[in-house]
Formats: sequence, structure tokens, C-alpha cells
Amino acid sequence: MRTIRVKDCRAGVALLTILVLVTISAGLIAAIMFFSNTGLEISGLQRQYESAREASLGAAGVLVQDVMPQVLANKYTFHNLLGSYSTITSASVVAGTGVTDDCFNRKLLYDPSNTNNAQNWTGCPASAQTTDPTQSTDLVFTLKGTGGPSYTVDLKIAGTTPGNSNTSGTSLIGQGVTEAGSGVITVQHYPYLYTILAHGQRVNNPVERVDLEILYAY
Repeated sequence: MRTIRVKDCRAGVALLTILVLVTISAGLIAAIMFFSNTGLEISGLQRQYESAREASLGAAGVLVQDVMPQVLANKYTFHNLLGSYSTITSASVVAGTGVTDDCFNRKLLYDPSNTNNAQNWTGCPASAQTTDPTQSTDLVFTLKGTGGPSYTVDLKIAGTTPGNSNTSGTSLIGQGVTEAGSGVITVQHYPYLYTILAHGQRVNNPVERVDLEILYAY
């Protein structure tokens, strides 16, 4: 008489199930760690960018809200105004190499005699209208962080364009002697559009940097 033995396979099935669960768990843990590390890296890069960006926007705010109005109102010359900052702030604010008072004034005032939108920036370096803010820079800010890194910001006015009519009575376009003395009413222009380029970066760490192009309506 033959005896038939039935082999119990439940132990093998249990082992296979455990191996599948371990593999799935390991995959989930690896995915969580990957996305977590990626998120930390992106957050770090964003934080570095935001710091350089805030420094650049702060420096640009000083240019358009203080430097430009003071020079346009003839209260200060460009270099005298920058020299006065040393008495009110620990930040370093200096003029770029080769930028004279006459050059900066010509950047602020549009010359209507120009043709083909050419800028009559005599006295300015040849690279004054390039798109690189580190060439022929108008202003260089060094902003010191409180217990943190410092940032340098290069600012440069790269273009000046008049806008549409305005009734404010303020004109940034120069007039000839005959025109000014003849009672001729000149159509005012608003706004004046300035193309301002900014390059901000952390001192001794060019990885943390930002380049901005700002269109400012004066």
C-alpha cells in the first residue's frame, strides 16, 4: 500500500511575502529620503537666491528713491551725495570706476536731439550701455549682514527713454535757450523709463548671486 505525503508550503509562502514587504518598504524609505534631501537642497538654493535678490532690490531702491531724485533736483552732485552716505550708514556706497558726475547726469536726462534711440552719453565709458552690470557700474553697494554674510550689489543705468504726456510740470528733457525764453509750452513726458541692471552676490561666494533687469518709471 502506497503512502502519499503532502508537503506543507506555507512556510515558503510566508518567507516570500516577507521579502516582498521588505522590498516595498525599502523602496518607500528610499523615495522618502530622496524627496526629503531634494527638498532641502531646493530650499537652500532658494534661500541663497532670495538673500542676494533682497540685497539687490534694497540697493536698487536706494538708487531710484534717493540718489536719482537728489541728483535730478540739483541738491547734490553724484559723487558728493555718495560721500554723504558714510555718515548715516555702515554700508559702503561708492561710484563705479570711470563714472563721472557728468556721465551720471547724462544718463538721467534724455536728449531729444538723439536719433535712432541713440544715447548721448558723452563722458561715459564705452561699455556704459552693455547688458553686463559689472561693466561701467554706476554704483557699488557692500551690504553687511547682521551676524551673517555680506553682499555686494553692482547697479547700472543702461537706458533712458521718455514716456507719454504728463501734466505734473516736471520735465527731464533739456531745452534750448530760445525755446526756454519764448514761452513755448513743451509737452511733458511721463513716465521717464530707466533700464537698470543689478548684479548681487555674496562676498567671496559667487554661487549665491542674482542678476536683475529693472524697468523703473520715474
